[in-house]
Amino acid sequence: MEWAPDHDLPDAVAALTDPAGLDPLLARCVELMLRLHTAAGAWQPPPARRASPLEIAHGFLGADLERAGPAALAALAGARTGPTHGDLGPWNIRCATGRDTLTLIDWEDYQPAGIQAIDLLNTVFTCALLIFPEYPRRGFEWLGEQVFHVAGPFRSVVANALRRYARGTGQSAVALAELLPVACLWLDRRIRNQGRDTSGMFYLPLMDHFLRTAPHWIGELDE
Repeated sequence: MEWAPDHDLPDAVAALTDPAGLDPLLARCVELMLRLHTAAGAWQPPPARRASPLEIAHGFLGADLERAGPAALAALAGARTGPTHGDLGPWNIRCATGRDTLTLIDWEDYQPAGIQAIDLLNTVFTCALLIFPEYPRRGFEWLGEQVFHVAGPFRSVVANALRRYARGTGQSAVALAELLPVACLWLDRRIRNQGRDTSGMFYLPLMDHFLRTAPHWIGELDE
C-alpha cells in the first residue's frame, strides 16, 4: 500500500462540512471511472464470444435477475459492457491529501467485459452510508427516504454524477439510474458468493425501496 494515496474516499467525505461538498469528489471519481471504462486498447473478448449485458447478468444472477423488474431489464439490454473494477465502493477509492489524485485499489473482481454501470452505481449510492451515518439507528427504510425522496444536497450530487457519466459514455442518465436494481442484486450476490452474510447490508433494502416507491426525479435526469 505504500504506492497508494494516504486515505480513502470515506475519510474525505467525513471531513466535509456540507453534503454538497461530495459533488466535486464524485466528479473526480466519475472522471477516473471514465478513464477505466473507455480505455482505448483495453482487452475485450472477440465479437463472436462477447456476451450481451443480459447474458452477463443472467450468468451471474440466474433467475434472481427477474427481481430487478421490467424497467431495469429494459435498461440492461442497452447497457455498456467493457472493463470494470467490480468492487468500486468508496472504500476502494484512495485520495491523496492536498492533491486531486485518486487511485483505485483491490482489483480482484476486475472483469474485462462487465456491466460498467454497476461500478458507477456502487460508488454513487454507497456514499449514502457516509452522508447519512445515522442510518444504523434509523433503519434502511429511513435511509431510502433520504436517498430517493428528500430533495436535498445528496439527490443533487447523485443526479450530477449520473449525468456526468452519461455524457462521458453517450448513455441515458435515466437508463443508468434504472439499472440500480441490477447493481444491488449483483453486489449482494458478489458478497454472498464469498460466504458472507448480507442480511444487515443495504443493497437489497435499497433496491426494494427503489422499486416500491418509483422516485419521480429519476425520470427527469435526461432533461
